[in-house]
Amino acid sequence: MTEMKGKKGSAPGDNVCSNCLAPEGSESACKLMVCVRCGTVVYCSKDCQRAHWKVNHKHFCVAKADRVPLSQNSTSLRGGTISETISRGEECSVCLSSLKDTSVTTLQCAHVFHVACVAELRKFGVKQACPLCRTPLQPGLDRLNEDATRHYVVVARLVMRGEASWSALPPIAQRELKAAITGWRAAAEQGHAKAQYNLGLMSEDGYGVPQSNEDALQWHRRAANRGYAPAQYRMGLLLMEGRGVARGIVVGARWVRKAAEQGLIQAQCMLGSMLQEGHGVAQDFREALKWYSEAAEQGEVVAQFNLGSVYRFAACSIQSNLKAAFWWIRAANQGYAMAQLNLGLLFLEGCGVRQSDEEATRLWAMAAAQGEKEDAVTFGNHQLPGRRVTWSDADALRWYREGAAQGHPTAQVNLSGAVLKMASV
Repeated sequence: MTEMKGKKGSAPGDNVCSNCLAPEGSESACKLMVCVRCGTVVYCSKDCQRAHWKVNHKHFCVAKADRVPLSQNSTSLRGGTISETISRGEECSVCLSSLKDTSVTTLQCAHVFHVACVAELRKFGVKQACPLCRTPLQPGLDRLNEDATRHYVVVARLVMRGEASWSALPPIAQRELKAAITGWRAAAEQGHAKAQYNLGLMSEDGYGVPQSNEDALQWHRRAANRGYAPAQYRMGLLLMEGRGVARGIVVGARWVRKAAEQGLIQAQCMLGSMLQEGHGVAQDFREALKWYSEAAEQGEVVAQFNLGSVYRFAACSIQSNLKAAFWWIRAANQGYAMAQLNLGLLFLEGCGVRQSDEEATRLWAMAAAQGEKEDAVTFGNHQLPGRRVTWSDADALRWYREGAAQGHPTAQVNLSGAVLKMASV
């Protein structure tokens, strides 16, 4: 693709924004503008240019006149002498095509190449250095992301163990977090979706970077446009909540659906809830059941509870009560307190399960042991007049053991907590 003639700073005709990846000619990017300093990246708006400059481009934007010229005896991978045009950085010294033909990357030495060309060099395990100045190439994108994640896990584990907090990290943890951010940013700038998503999460929480919903939205958008389901889900939530952007419930719902269609459990559960309530989408109980079922079958406890609720309250029949009891039992076995409360009512009424005051009382006691004491006592006193709802640690421990033996993670966690609680008494 040749450079467009005309006004200074006009963009090449067939490209995507280097920040949000919007293709030229789309609704949000009618015409792209090229960075007039380096001439290798393009943007759909001044806002995208400023955002991209802020996150990392300022470290790699090198004026054409300042690029290191190629020595006379340097050769291309094809064996011939590279032209002066290449040494000025206007062509990729690997494939000799215009740098504006496709996405580009800037190495640590500030030389610019096609992303695909650098990937090929790494793939074959040869010439692992800049073709111009022989500076070693950065690690591959997956390696950059993995190494950064290892640095992050060190800090996360410190916080989880209560040995530090995100707002007051010791010096060693600060260095680890800085290394994580640096690695993720290097991979994200070259288009690694997982790294872009991780930076989005860090920007949401303000861990290692200033808290910024705008930056979070930009990183999630870049990963979402690459088809990364977790980023699509997070982006949908940010849009629906109006964080970092004007609130857009309908647009946010579309991104949640994209993630759900890729099998992301949280997105499937969220989409089911939106369809059930008509939030951002047309209300559709039948489709809500479909998405709840997708997530519930994979063990998502909230989806199991919601699926039981739809069956119980949307269609009162013997068959629907059986299905409600089935899913609430699965959620209750995972230690979900709301499922235990509602399942207790089914046992009390004998709907979908055998009638049992004792089982209802036991379930309410279990919910109470998890902090739902007020509701559990209210249910018991109203539904079983003359009887006082009580519970014991021994009952709770037995129930948790039953769930943990079936492999339910929540029950296993609750079992550990109950054992520690009894041991400390």
